[in-house]
Amino acid sequence: MADFETPQRQSIAGILVLFVFSLTNNIRHFATLLLVVFLRMREQPLYILLAILGLAVAFLVFAALKYWFFTFELNIQERNLLVKDGIINKTRTVIQFENIQQVSLNQSFIHKLTAVYEVIIDTAGSADAEVKIKAVSKEVAEKLKETLTQYVSAKALAETSTSEPEQQLAIVKVSVSSLVKASLTSNYFKTLALIIAFFFSIYETIEQANIEAISEEEVDALSKTFNYGMLLGVLLLVALFLLLVINFIRVFVRYFGLQIKQQETGLEFTYGLLSTRNTNIRPNKVQQLTIEQNILQRKLGIAVIKFTQAGGLLGKNGAVKSALDFPGIGSEEVQSIRKFILGDLPKAHTVLRSNWRKAVFSSFLVLIVPILALVFIPEIDTINRVIGVSVLMTVVLAWNFAALKNYRLEIADGYLYLHAGLWDKTVTVLPIHKMQSVNLVQLAWHKNLDLASLTIETAGGSFTFKLGNKSELSKFVNQWLFNIESSNPKWN
Repeated sequence: MADFETPQRQSIAGILVLFVFSLTNNIRHFATLLLVVFLRMREQPLYILLAILGLAVAFLVFAALKYWFFTFELNIQERNLLVKDGIINKTRTVIQFENIQQVSLNQSFIHKLTAVYEVIIDTAGSADAEVKIKAVSKEVAEKLKETLTQYVSAKALAETSTSEPEQQLAIVKVSVSSLVKASLTSNYFKTLALIIAFFFSIYETIEQANIEAISEEEVDALSKTFNYGMLLGVLLLVALFLLLVINFIRVFVRYFGLQIKQQETGLEFTYGLLSTRNTNIRPNKVQQLTIEQNILQRKLGIAVIKFTQAGGLLGKNGAVKSALDFPGIGSEEVQSIRKFILGDLPKAHTVLRSNWRKAVFSSFLVLIVPILALVFIPEIDTINRVIGVSVLMTVVLAWNFAALKNYRLEIADGYLYLHAGLWDKTVTVLPIHKMQSVNLVQLAWHKNLDLASLTIETAGGSFTFKLGNKSELSKFVNQWLFNIESSNPKWN
C-alpha cells in the first residue's frame, strides 16, 4: 500500500498514457500541417517513415520526463496535498484538504488497456480540475480518494450527510435494457439539429466543389427513376435511422454500466463503456435538481435526473459546466435519489402561471427565420409560400400554447418547483436558501400589463420563470430575501 506522506510517482504505465495523450493532442492540433507535409513528401516514403519514428521517439522521451518529474504527497499535519510537476518550468501546487470539492476516478480507453486510473481533484473557484494525476493503479487511486475524503473537515461531512449509512449501498444499477430504452427515446431535437447541420455542410461542400453540369438527358433519366415524393421518403427514412443510431451511441456508450452508490457524504456515480467516469454528488452542493421525462419514457417507466452543483464542475476555458444528467433510471429510483438529496418535499401552497404572451414570443423566435426563407426564396411560388407559412404558424403556435398549459411555478415552504415542457416534461426543484441573487425584469411595454420575468442566480446557474404577474412575484421575492437574511443559511 502506498505511503502518501512520502513523494509518490505515477504508475510506470503512466509513461505510455502520457505518450498517447501527448501524441493524440499534437496530431489533433497540427493535423492540417501534417497533412500538407505528407502530401509534399508522399513520393519519398523513407523520409516520412523516419520523420514518424523521430517524432514518436521525441514524444516518448517527453512522456518519460513528465512521468519522472511529477510527484504527489500528503502532508497530514498541514492538512494539504502537494503536487510537483514540470521538466524545465517547475510548478508546486498545494491544496488544502478543506478546499477539495470533489475527487473523481476516470478511466479512458487507454487507461483500461494499461489497467490504471486517472485521479481528478477539483477545488472551489478553479476554472478546470486543479490536479490531474494521470495514471495510478486501482489500489492507489482508491486509497488516495479514500484518504482525501477521510481528511475533509468533520463540519463538511456533517453538512453533506442527510442519512447515516454504515456502508456503501448500490441503490441503483441501470440495466442494459433501460439504457437502450433511454437511448431510443431521448435527445431527439438535439440529434436532429446535428443531422440538419451535417446535411447543410454536405450541401455547401457540393455547391463549392468544381462539378460539371449534368446534362438534360441525365436529369430526365433520373426523374423517370425517382420522383420527388420517393426522394423525400428516402431522406426521411435516412434521417430517422441516423437519429436513432446517433442517440443510441451517445447514450449507450457514455452511460454503459451506470451504477449509483450511497456513501457517507453523498452519491457516487460510476459509468462509461470506452471511458469510465466516477463522480460524487454531495447533497449540500446540489443547487437545482431536475427530473425530465417524455411521453415514451413515462410509458416505459424511466426518467432522466439532472443535477447542477456549486463548484468543482467547471469546464474548459472557464465555461460553466455545472450540470450532470443521468438517463435510464427507473421512476421509483429517481424519487429515492431525489429524497436522498433534498429530503421530503412539502406540497406547494401557491401556483403562478405565465401570460399567453410567452407562447406568442416563443413562437416568434422559432418562426422568424423559416418564414423569411419562405418569403424571399424566389424559387417558391406564392401559393406554396402561403401554405408553408400557414402550416408553420399553426403547428408552432399550437405547440407553444399547449406547452404553456404545463408551464407554471409552484411555491412551497422552502422550495420552488418549475414545471415546463410538452413532449419532454421537466420539474426543476430549487431550495430557496440556495438563492444568491433575485432579479425581476420588466420591459417597458409590460408595465401596464403588470408582467415581469423572474431570474434567480445560484452557485450552479440560473432559474428563470418568464412573464408572470409582477405584483405576486414581488411579494414572494421580498419574503424569500427576508427569510434568507434572517436565517443566514449556506448557499452551497
